[in-house]
Amino acid sequence: IEMVLQVVFLLSFQIMEGFVYRQLALIIAFFMTGLAVGTGWISRQYLSPDRPNAFRQRFIRVQAGVCLLPLGLMLFFPLIHGEFRNFLSPATVGWLFSGLSLITGILGGVHFALAVMVMAGTGVALEKIGGGFYALDLAGAAAGVLMAALFIIPVYGIMNTLAFLSVSSGISLMTLLRGP
Repeated sequence: IEMVLQVVFLLSFQIMEGFVYRQLALIIAFFMTGLAVGTGWISRQYLSPDRPNAFRQRFIRVQAGVCLLPLGLMLFFPLIHGEFRNFLSPATVGWLFSGLSLITGILGGVHFALAVMVMAGTGVALEKIGGGFYALDLAGAAAGVLMAALFIIPVYGIMNTLAFLSVSSGISLMTLLRGP
């Protein structure tokens, strides 16, 4: 979901500003910085390993954030593309999109780190969790971006893609809420 949002940011910026070359580097760099900040922030926090349920509850709250982010973007994009757009310089729009990318990256980094911590609470060896989750994360990101860029966005558009992302993460949230 986070990687598909990066494609959405790039395409939306392209639509609004008519260019994307310089902004491409900024959006990706801010996203990667956000991933590092989010993961680092969670790894520095003291969360008692004796309470795996605390990890799970935080993970559920972050998953809710992942679900709500695309809905927020569905409200935000028309705002900055409509009447409010006249008050924004191209540089301001560029920084807005970079900031959105940073926030998305932080959310993704927190999400990933908490997922590892939740799995660690199940008794699985940590050395098996990190690599396996990272491989699944990369495979999911690659599949998601390919599906979004080649099919979902061109056929259904950006707003419907955001709705799809929200529903997809909502299904994951419901699964988490049903679990133990």
